[in-house]
Amino acid sequence: MDTEDTTEVTEDVTQDVAPVEAQDVVTAPATEKQSSVPGALILLGSLAVAALVVMQVMSLVGLNRSQSRIDELQDDLQSMRADVLSVAGDVGEVSGSIDELELALAAGAGGGSISTAGDQQPQGNEPQVASGFITDISGTEYYSGQEVSYTPADGKARVYMVWAHWCPYCQQDLDVLNTWYAANKASYPNTELVTVTTFMDETRGNPLEPYLQQMQFPFPVLMDESQRLTFELGNSGSVPYWLFVGPDGAVLGNHSGALGEESIAQIFTQVETIAADA
Repeated sequence: MDTEDTTEVTEDVTQDVAPVEAQDVVTAPATEKQSSVPGALILLGSLAVAALVVMQVMSLVGLNRSQSRIDELQDDLQSMRADVLSVAGDVGEVSGSIDELELALAAGAGGGSISTAGDQQPQGNEPQVASGFITDISGTEYYSGQEVSYTPADGKARVYMVWAHWCPYCQQDLDVLNTWYAANKASYPNTELVTVTTFMDETRGNPLEPYLQQMQFPFPVLMDESQRLTFELGNSGSVPYWLFVGPDGAVLGNHSGALGEESIAQIFTQVETIAADA
């Protein structure tokens, strides 16, 4: 084909094609998208406001229910407070008795002397009672030869004394008990004296059997050859050792060392008062 013919074809094609208006193709769709955005935002805002309103209503309903529950709890607390105040008087009386018992123990502690068992303590044994409640105490009673058991919380308060035949301070308090307890036992109907002899040693003085036969104590003497009872009563190895137990089995106090007649009498009086008021 010649150059002139090519030029003619190009001109014909150009004349046949109509010019395209750019604004009809591009601007119309963009205008539609822009107009739809504000409507969507308004719809979302309306939904958010509605949700807030619903939450406020639910909160008000919950507050009303909570207030009703609070009122009920306040009534219950008032009732419980009245009960506590009623019990407080009784607790105060018992607390006062225990405080006096502690004073009596302190008075006895000044002149109290102890002996230690030394190598007689069995390995692995640890005191089990220093506070709280005591467990059953059972063993063979020397004079009767019978197995006896003392159950806590049976309504009887008890004074336990742990002693050894070779201990001079034990002998001092046992001499007091031998005469004082026999003369005053009737004054303490709710309190019982129980003694436990332990840490036996044939190589030491004042042999046990002749001593028991000579004294003829007017109270039980439990034989504790294995030292089981002394540790159940909370003793770590010193004698004499005292444990005072209320009628409910609760430990009122303990003491290591000799007490003497005055402190013994004061302690028995206070323990008896607690037992009688229980």
